[in-house]
Amino acid sequence: MSKICNDCIAIVAEKPRAAAKIASAISQGRAKKILYKGVPIWIFRIDGEEYVVIPSAGHLFSIDTNKGGIPVFEYKWIPRHVVNNDYKHLERFYKAFSEILPRAKAYINACDYDIEGSLIGYMIVKHWGDVRKMKRMKFSSLVEDELRRSFRNLGPLDIDMIEAGLARHEMDWIWGINVSRALMMLFNKISGERRVLSAGRVQTPTLFEVVRNTIERNTFVPTPLYSVNIYIEVAGKRYKLENAEEPFKRKQLAEEYAKMAKSSGYAIVKNVRREVISYKPPYPFNLGDLQEEAH
Repeated sequence: MSKICNDCIAIVAEKPRAAAKIASAISQGRAKKILYKGVPIWIFRIDGEEYVVIPSAGHLFSIDTNKGGIPVFEYKWIPRHVVNNDYKHLERFYKAFSEILPRAKAYINACDYDIEGSLIGYMIVKHWGDVRKMKRMKFSSLVEDELRRSFRNLGPLDIDMIEAGLARHEMDWIWGINVSRALMMLFNKISGERRVLSAGRVQTPTLFEVVRNTIERNTFVPTPLYSVNIYIEVAGKRYKLENAEEPFKRKQLAEEYAKMAKSSGYAIVKNVRREVISYKPPYPFNLGDLQEEAH
C-alpha cells in the first residue's frame, strides 16, 4: 500500500462509477483496480507516468461555524462527515485522499464539468495537494472517445466556475443560518417553545410562492362574463359569429346587445381579409426564459 502514488498524477473523479469509466477509457482497459482504505482506486501507466484515479462521493467538505447568535458571517470549510453524522460514509474517501494526494506531483480534476464538479475537485486538491499543479478534464458524457479526447486536451483550472460554486454555497449557508436562527429565536420568544426551523435562500421563497398561490386559488371568486354570439345563414350554410369586443360584465348589457342585433335581422360584411401566416418553430428555452414563461 505504501508504494501507491510515488510522484504519480492523481485524477480526481466525482463518484466511483465515473472513476471506473474514466480509468478504463484513458488506460484502454488496462487499469488495475484495488481497494485502498475501503475506496476503489485505479492505477495505470502511460508513457512511463503513473496515474491513479481516485473517486470522491460528491462533496467531502461543507461549511460550519462555532459562532452562536445572529448575525453570523464567520465560517470555515470542514469535512462533511464531521459536520453531519449522516455523511459518515465519506470518512473512508477522506482518508484515501489524505494519504494519496500528498504524494502526487500533479492533479487532474475529472469531476463532472459543472459548477459542483469544479468545486468538488478543487476543494479536494486544495486540501491535500497544490492547485497550481492542477489541470481540468472537460467532458459532457462518459463515452470512451470523449473521455480520451478530454484527457488529451487538458485545460487550465476553471477558476470562474470554482468561484461561482464557492459563492453559491457560502451565500446559501450565510442566508440559511441567519434566517433560520432568527425564525427559531422569534418562535421561542412568542411561544416559549424551542423548535428547529429551517429557512433557505431557494427553499423559503419557493414555499412562500406555493402558499400564496394556494391561498389565491382557494379564495378565488369567479366573476361571470357574458358574450353574445350570432348565427347567420349564407348560401345554405350556417356560421357562428363571435363578438370581437371584450365580454360583457353585466348580463343586462349583453341582453340589450343581443336584442339589438336580433331586431336588425341581418348582418353587414364590411371587410374580408384572407392571409396565410407561417409560424417558425420556437427557439429552445434557456433556463431564464423557461422560468419566466412558467411563472
